[in-house]
Amino acid sequence: MDRKAITEIFDYDEWAWDQVLDRVAAMGDELLTKPAPGSGWPALSNCLSHMIVGYQVWLETIDGKPRVQGDAMAAVESWSELAALAKRVRERFRGKLTALNDEELHSDIEVMVYGERLKYTPVELLGNLVLHERGHHGDVNTLLYQLDLPELGVPDYRWLVNEKRGYPGL
Repeated sequence: MDRKAITEIFDYDEWAWDQVLDRVAAMGDELLTKPAPGSGWPALSNCLSHMIVGYQVWLETIDGKPRVQGDAMAAVESWSELAALAKRVRERFRGKLTALNDEELHSDIEVMVYGERLKYTPVELLGNLVLHERGHHGDVNTLLYQLDLPELGVPDYRWLVNEKRGYPGL
């Protein structure tokens, strides 16, 4: 994966995130923390927080800080808190992707993962982050389905393409 591909997937992830938040946040903080049995997550907030905490944890790892295990079940309690956290980590992600030159982006760094020293390149870890978030889009759709809101699910990439090309409607 290269910088261009990571940027394109990240742009889509960010756009999809904004689409969901724009449609779902207006329904109130209660929806964020409402139990969603059968989804695999206790509530929507757990899944969305996990997606963002992943960025925090791995960006610190890339910066050479000891990797701490993010709490996959941690959850924020309000849309405003979630949006602020997402904004901070997304800006940090973009900054990291921009700040690293091509040699740095493709040079091995040693990281500790669950007590084991492993080598990855920053481009591999940044690529993992955008794909990790994309993987959880299905979880968000399942959560919204369990909450009787399937029509508010994560839109397909083609919808972003349609928007960029000026096609009418989504």
